[in-house]
Amino acid sequence: MNFTSQPSGVVVWEWEERPSLWIPYQVDVGQFLEDSYLVQQSGKSPRKSYKGQSTVNLGKCNSSLNCYEVDLGSMEQLRLETGTIRKVRRSVYLGNSVPGQGIRWEWYGELTWIPYDIATSEVIEQELSSGKKRVDLSNSPIAIPNVLDFASMEQINKHTYFQRPVRRLTGQNYPTDNKPVNVAGSSSSRAVAVNASANVNGHMRSSHTKTPVTRKGAKTASAAKKTKKVKVEHSQAVGATARDPLSEFCSDLETAPDEDCAICFEKLCNISSFDDESEMSGDEAQPSSIKELNQCKHAFHTSCLQAMYDSGAKDGSLQCPTCKAIHGIKHGNQPTTGHMDVQHSHRSLPGHPDCGMITIVYDFSGGVQGPEHPNPGSRYSARGFPRTCFLPDSKKEKRF
Repeated sequence: MNFTSQPSGVVVWEWEERPSLWIPYQVDVGQFLEDSYLVQQSGKSPRKSYKGQSTVNLGKCNSSLNCYEVDLGSMEQLRLETGTIRKVRRSVYLGNSVPGQGIRWEWYGELTWIPYDIATSEVIEQELSSGKKRVDLSNSPIAIPNVLDFASMEQINKHTYFQRPVRRLTGQNYPTDNKPVNVAGSSSSRAVAVNASANVNGHMRSSHTKTPVTRKGAKTASAAKKTKKVKVEHSQAVGATARDPLSEFCSDLETAPDEDCAICFEKLCNISSFDDESEMSGDEAQPSSIKELNQCKHAFHTSCLQAMYDSGAKDGSLQCPTCKAIHGIKHGNQPTTGHMDVQHSHRSLPGHPDCGMITIVYDFSGGVQGPEHPNPGSRYSARGFPRTCFLPDSKKEKRF
């Protein structure tokens, strides 16, 4: 096979909305991140975070994004208001890809336009170019139960028939990357993404199993469903999970409340797109079962709760996506680099004049993820440390 060297195309900055689902930033934000990244790579960046990593605030590019900060060292996005951290990546797509041609596909959410991930955009663009009137996204790499109608430029849910506007933008000038990359002379015209920190990031048919189409949660692909069943059987065989969190922390509801599911954004009286189509029979799909969290009383589709739990740490606890109430006990691995200092003083705290004060200072530093973590070998940063807390130096408080 002959290989030729050609310009690698355009740079697209993306953030991970859900596991394996990467959403591209707006072009102007991507240009801002690329400029900041190149400055950092040259060693001239004046911006430093808590642990020495270079950070940028997206508000400098778009005032509506003031609450978002991107750490270009750890490649993470932090939402300052909530502390939510998402992964960020820098990808390079060839000139014949959708972003390489300046094309961007978006669907309309509740308040704003939301971009499709690149893999989905490639499928949509290919079907449009071939003269198709519709594209069935359930046959796409991400396998979601939606149809995109090119005539009306609408996306239609196959079960609920809910419609959302869709648009195709052109003239999107993504940052260019002039470093040559070797590609096979007989390769197809589909996009090839090259990661900045690795050799190959993925082809157009990536490992995406979920998509933001029609909602922020979507149905998993059949391969993912098979994997899920294998994992469940294995955990039951070895006794890894003695309790089912959905059974322990939820109650079944006979009647669905007249409200939306906060996970899939469909009405609770409608089916969830996480439901397995193979289990549906007849012309009309049966309504999804509904569960209510015992502590906070928020209701969701059972399949949505199961998908949310399966995509997380699977530590036996559930966190309500609406109010963030934790049901059960969250478990995790604490970094070994942390330390805690305890000091006693005769000074008293307000409301406790009859005793002294205990001062506790604990600190964690950044490091490298181990084999027990999601991305072994990748760096992590620790923000907001050291932290200090105070306790009355009394017999009761010493038990803590």
